[in-house]
Amino acid sequence: MEGTVSAADVGTRFGVNTGLPRRGCQRIVDAVSVPRKRPRREVETVEFLRMLGRMMAAASRRVGESDIEELRELLALERVLDQALHDSVAGLRATGMTWQQLGEAAGTTRQGAQQRWGR
Repeated sequence: MEGTVSAADVGTRFGVNTGLPRRGCQRIVDAVSVPRKRPRREVETVEFLRMLGRMMAAASRRVGESDIEELRELLALERVLDQALHDSVAGLRATGMTWQQLGEAAGTTRQGAQQRWGR
């Protein structure tokens, strides 16, 4: 069905870890410890999200100079982002966050937040 993005499709197209089962010798490869050349850098969530925003802005400029196929790829990312927002809101609701708090964070009303992300 056009317009839907499966978990496998997201994983292959956008490098998202979809939790698909490992097969064959991949388990052996995963078990091998490879020393890192430099220490792992901890990245704060806000810093990470800002980086994603810069990447999306750069992608839009590139797509604007490209063709229709790249626009389709960018639209697929829109669906991934929409799902990420729904998942994030569901997680925040599960921790006790109110619709009022979510609305304020989104710059809308309690009702607006509930209509956008509620069930």
